[in-house]
Amino acid sequence: MIKMRREEPPTEEDLHIFIKDKPYWGECDFWVMFYPHGSLHSREVIHAKTFRDIFAQVSRQGISDSQTLLYVDNSSERDSLYLLFYPETRFKKEEEWEQWLDNLVALLANTYPKALGLYFGEEISRTQNMKARLVCLIDRLMAENIALNSLTLLNITQSGEHLVESAEYARKSLRDQYNIAVNVAS
Repeated sequence: MIKMRREEPPTEEDLHIFIKDKPYWGECDFWVMFYPHGSLHSREVIHAKTFRDIFAQVSRQGISDSQTLLYVDNSSERDSLYLLFYPETRFKKEEEWEQWLDNLVALLANTYPKALGLYFGEEISRTQNMKARLVCLIDRLMAENIALNSLTLLNITQSGEHLVESAEYARKSLRDQYNIAVNVAS
């Protein structure tokens, strides 16, 4: 894959990263919740009535299998939520993580969201590689999806300092390619 890089520094924000502790579902075209292995069965999650119910259940209990789930809120035109297993602890080689990331970016690039919301559970956001992983994800998404201009990192069950540190690290790491603004809101 060939990535196009800017020849000169950007002059306005290419991407706004928002770190929020309260979700406003309609503000993002697409939401992705990365979940760890846990005790819930996927059927229990699919029968939830709202995104809020899903987040409450899955963030506390995780899901017992590793299949990708798509939840669509039929009461709204644009609200959909992907539940994706985040297998960081199961990767034996860096190539496995790269393949997982390629699949994720391909999935998201095909939806062309202008505003994307991501939720990493506490145990995921505190992993040693979180900062570098977020940089790779943002870099690949921006290279594949020129429409993306807003990324919300949801901080429901944890203190947001890990997400703030990761977002700031991404902003600094990618400053030669993109002008990224980081905003913390409650």
